[in-house]
Amino acid sequence: RDRLMTSMEKKSPDADAPVSAAEQTGADTGRSADFGIDTTAKSTGEAIRAYATKLRGGDLGALPALLGLLALFILFTALASDTFPSLLNLANLLQQGAGQTVIAMGLVFVLLTGEIDLAAGTASGLTAAVMALHLVSNGNMLGAMGTTVFILFAVLLAVAVALGVVLRIWSGTVLAALALVLLVVGFPPNPWLEMLLAICTGVAIGILTSFLVARIGMPSFVVTLALFIAWQGVILQLIGEGGTLGLRDPVINAVANGNLSTLGSWILFVVAAGGYAAVLLNRQFSRRRLGLVAQPTGLVLMKIGAVVVLAAIATFL
Repeated sequence: RDRLMTSMEKKSPDADAPVSAAEQTGADTGRSADFGIDTTAKSTGEAIRAYATKLRGGDLGALPALLGLLALFILFTALASDTFPSLLNLANLLQQGAGQTVIAMGLVFVLLTGEIDLAAGTASGLTAAVMALHLVSNGNMLGAMGTTVFILFAVLLAVAVALGVVLRIWSGTVLAALALVLLVVGFPPNPWLEMLLAICTGVAIGILTSFLVARIGMPSFVVTLALFIAWQGVILQLIGEGGTLGLRDPVINAVANGNLSTLGSWILFVVAAGGYAAVLLNRQFSRRRLGLVAQPTGLVLMKIGAVVVLAAIATFL
C-alpha cells in the first residue's frame, strides 16, 4: 500500500499546487475565446477598425442584404426612371409592405434564438378576422360566432391569461386579459378598439405558442405547424364559407391605405425617433453603470444621429 501511494504521488506531483495568476488569466481568456465573449471595452476608433477587420475577414453581417436592396433600387430605377423613384410609388411600396414588415420584425427574434414560426401568417389572419367580425357584427360576437365557438374562444383567451401569469409575461397577460374583456363585454363598433382587439388577440396567441415551446419543450416547428393548420380552421369558422367580410369603416381604411397629415407625420417622427434614442441611451448608460462591457458612447450617438437624420428626411419628403 505504501509503494502504491508513493507511485501515485510521483505521477501527480502538481495535483495540489496553486494555480498562478497568469495561468488563471490564460484559462479565462481561453474560455472567453471559446464562447466568443467580448470582454474588452473599445473606443469609437477601435470599434470602427474592428468592424473593418471583420469585413475583411468575411464576416459581412447585414451588409449583403443592404447592398442587394440598393442594387434592386438602382435596377428598377434604370428600368422605370419616370415612375419607380417617385415619392408616390415609394410611399405605396412602404404602405403595401407595412404588414409583412411588422410580422417579419417579430420573426427576427424567433430566428435569432434558432427557432421557427410557421404560423405567423395565419395568426395575423386570425387577428384580422376577429377585428373584422367584431366590426360587421356591431360588437355582438356571441351572435356572430355562435354559442359554442364563442365559449371556446373565450376559454382560449382565459387560458392565455393564466399561462401569461405562469410565464410572468406581465405585459402580455394584461393585453390577453384586455382581449377577453373586449370580447365578452361586446362594446359598440369603434375602429380604434377593433384594432386594439386584434393586437391583444395576437398577443394571446403568442403566449400560447411560447408556453408550448418554452415550458412544455415541444419543438417550435411541430407547434407552429400544428397551429398553422388550427388557426386556418378557426379563420374559416369565423368568416364562413364566403370568406369575405366587408370593411367600410373610414378610419380603418385610412390606417390601412391612407396617409397621415403633415402634423401627424412629424408627431410620429418625434415619437419613433425619440423612443429609439431613449432605448439605446438607456441601455448604454445602464451597462456602463453596472460595469458591463458596452459599445463606445460615440458610436451609439452616431447610430442615433444617422437614424434620426434619415427619418427626418423621409418625413420631410
